[in-house]
Amino acid sequence: MSTVSSDSPKDAATYVVLVTGTFNPPHIGHVKIGDHAVKHLQACGHTVRKVIYSPVHDNYVVNKILHKNKVKSRVDAKGDGSSSSSSSSSLPMPSPDSLFFPMSERVRLLERMLKISDEEASSHAAPSTRVERSALDYEHKRPDLLQESRYWAERLPDGYLKTVPTAALVKAFSDEYTKGGNRVAVVFGADLLAYMTKWKNVGSLFRSCDLLIVGRQVAKVSFTSDPKDLLGNFKAIHG
Repeated sequence: MSTVSSDSPKDAATYVVLVTGTFNPPHIGHVKIGDHAVKHLQACGHTVRKVIYSPVHDNYVVNKILHKNKVKSRVDAKGDGSSSSSSSSSLPMPSPDSLFFPMSERVRLLERMLKISDEEASSHAAPSTRVERSALDYEHKRPDLLQESRYWAERLPDGYLKTVPTAALVKAFSDEYTKGGNRVAVVFGADLLAYMTKWKNVGSLFRSCDLLIVGRQVAKVSFTSDPKDLLGNFKAIHG
């Protein structure tokens, strides 16, 4: 795991860590990513005030499932010569057999796993070393952050649901949680770096937080476009 800092703090900082993702459904690996982030920051001499797990908006999950089903329909059509079309002008919803956990359920499952993890840790960790962890339906509490998406417009031309851009989420989260001198660290998988070159307002992401890059056994990152502007935002990297 590596930390990419926006301004390379020389002194020890106090962090609030944000772990976001679809979590559809959440699993223990998601919880451990947050734990690894805490250990990394503490090993670098920083203090971690809390870790917040924030699932993406239900709209994003619905869009993702619709796109997956659309691709699957194309494959099926090529396989048996059939085709499918919809005369309805309304946006379709995920089919009953799609794996879809609404926000309330994803938060509930995360809270359950965090509780179990806390109970297991309490037997061998001193109270003073434990870090507060919680799951929060942040994107549902901030409907003002929902925006139209070129990404989903290209993939679902017949219609899609507005989603919360990562940069908008991080800025809003940072504005709220950096009060009192805290810094915000956002956990990203190394595989996402390849696509960040095409993100909207990616520069604002670095102004709002530090990034914690999780390797996920990614040996090489193949950028989808010129990474010059993206990498230019990397002021300091701490492995």
